[in-house]
Amino acid sequence: MRASHPSILTDSLTVHGASLTMLAFIPTSSLPAFKPKPLFQIASNPRAATSNFVKMSAAPISRRSFTLAALSTISVSLLPKTSQAATTLPATSSPPATREAQAQSLRRAVRAAISADPTMAATLLRLAFHDSFTFDLVSGKGGANGSIRLETNRGENFGLQRAVDVLRPIQASIGLGWGDVVAVAGAEAVEATGGPHIDVRLGRDQAEVEDPRGALPVLSETVDELRARFVPRGFDDADLVALSGAHTLGKVGGGGPFVAEPNRFKNDYFKNLLWYQDRRERNLPTTTGPPDRPNFQLPSDMHLLDDPKTLALVRKFGADEAAFFAQFAASYKKMVSVGTPFASR
Repeated sequence: MRASHPSILTDSLTVHGASLTMLAFIPTSSLPAFKPKPLFQIASNPRAATSNFVKMSAAPISRRSFTLAALSTISVSLLPKTSQAATTLPATSSPPATREAQAQSLRRAVRAAISADPTMAATLLRLAFHDSFTFDLVSGKGGANGSIRLETNRGENFGLQRAVDVLRPIQASIGLGWGDVVAVAGAEAVEATGGPHIDVRLGRDQAEVEDPRGALPVLSETVDELRARFVPRGFDDADLVALSGAHTLGKVGGGGPFVAEPNRFKNDYFKNLLWYQDRRERNLPTTTGPPDRPNFQLPSDMHLLDDPKTLALVRKFGADEAAFFAQFAASYKKMVSVGTPFASR
């Protein structure tokens, strides 16, 4: 059956402003447990800073104290304004070996969560897709930066809050940035359900504000419309078709599953599409899915059969699961890296 309904596919950084003198612009997480009492209270307005300093004490001011206050005032006036929360947190400065150990802990926790609730795999994979595809070509913002945890109230992200709820305590425990957490969790969801192992590069910057809207594909798009989204981001037809194969997990929101075993990562998605193609070529009805593999297909899935290049890839992946797995792993790695700033080490 084809789905006819829409696709259901802060942690703001707190900084100490100039009004907190020498502790200005230091992230809260980097401050010690105690809070030293500032020597002088410097106003955020540099012009008023000296007068405020003078008014603070009626006692004589030593030359050393005056020099310290003047230097503090100058440093405040040179620092950037922080009237708004930071838009990103830089990737953790942990060495690569530490980040890799954190990722392995994350993978074990994700596998345990999927074991407890097999339907979580599809949700975690969808979370990674929706986090990655926010990359905006005009502004250069977005991508796999963990902003999805701030965007679950958007209609296209309906149902993803439960995945964020599962990952939140894990992320807090291991300390890996949200961009890495979402990307690795999606990769582990694939492997835990029978799919390929996917190595995920670590060290993404973490978004602290929402990404732009409107970048995600929609269910009715043709192959050419999908290419218009994929190609400028560095994807080709093989990426487009392989990533569409993620529909081997999960179901259409409010409807049925895409495949008969929606909690197993296999190539049945392509086999089902080829069943429809065979019916088309023989001028037989295609209003129902295969009797042994009941399923729903989105219009965008069916459009892969309309283009000779994407149809050839559907045939390839339907006949050769290993080829699908290899291409999906490569395409996923590309997807979670496009437009994403990484740590330099």
